[in-house]
Parts: sequence; C-alpha cells; structure tokens
Amino acid sequence: MNKPFSIIDNLRTIDFLQNITDSNINELSALFTLEKIAMGDPISFGEDLPEKVSILIDGQVRQLIQHPVSKKTTSLCLYESNHIIGWSSIQTNSPSELVTAASDCNLLSIESKKWEETLITFPNILKELNKNVNPTDLWAILSSLDNLNRIRIPDKPKELKQWFRDL
Repeated sequence: MNKPFSIIDNLRTIDFLQNITDSNINELSALFTLEKIAMGDPISFGEDLPEKVSILIDGQVRQLIQHPVSKKTTSLCLYESNHIIGWSSIQTNSPSELVTAASDCNLLSIESKKWEETLITFPNILKELNKNVNPTDLWAILSSLDNLNRIRIPDKPKELKQWFRDL
C-alpha cells in the first residue's frame, strides 16, 4: 500500500474525480474518512442498505455472492483501486454487496446520503461512473429479479466470472 495518506491527496488519485477542481476536492475532503481494513475483514455484509459508500484506494477487495440455485457463497470478482463499495446496493435499493478485504486495504468512506448529495452537486462524477458496468452492478440488477432461479447461472467461480465477462 503505497498511495498518499491524506484524504485530499487520495481524492486526487481517483479516476472518476479527475475533472473536479482542486477547490472542490478540498471541499469534498471534509465529507470523507480514511479507513484501514485488514486482509480477510468484512467491509459490507450485504444484509442492509449501506450507511456509507467506500472507495477503494489501495489493496484488493473480493465481492462474494450467494448462488441463487446452489445457495453456495462464491467469489464474483476481485476489485482494485477506484472500486466503489455500496453504490450498487444504493442504486437498486437492494442490499446486494457482500465484500471482504482480499488484502490489506485503504478506503475513503462517505455517508450514503452525503454521497448521493455529492453526485447531485457534481453530475460529472455520475457520468464517469456510468461509463463502466462491473459484475457487482450486474449482480445487483440480476439479484433483484423475481425469476432469477430460471436463469442458468454457472455454479463454478471460474465459469461464473467468464459468464459475467460475456454479458
């Protein structure tokens, strides 16, 4: 973990904040806290809507899911810097993110309501975020379907990851 330690410096390294002015970054920094999470520790339990949104600054996190048919918990994806934890659940209004630290991690966290206000104040952030759809976003949509068990979703993690890449 070799990213800068200050919140302002870390905000400046985030891809989707590159078009935000320095004065606005300084203003945003007051809304965030820096968290250090040890490898293996849970970050999001996926049981309730998150009270905070966290941006992965350094390290890796693992997104876990429960297979809709086999009910086994399996790894959906590994994420690195700039991944946002909690946002998919908030967008779908359905808790769907079970996330653990796959390595020691540094996160910048913000209260969910403050995050939503930030996206209204700075719509370009949302525009940047919506350029990419990741497996967590797709899972949030899929898991909200009433007939999810009718979709043939692979059981094995390697096949599951390929299935999501193919979507």
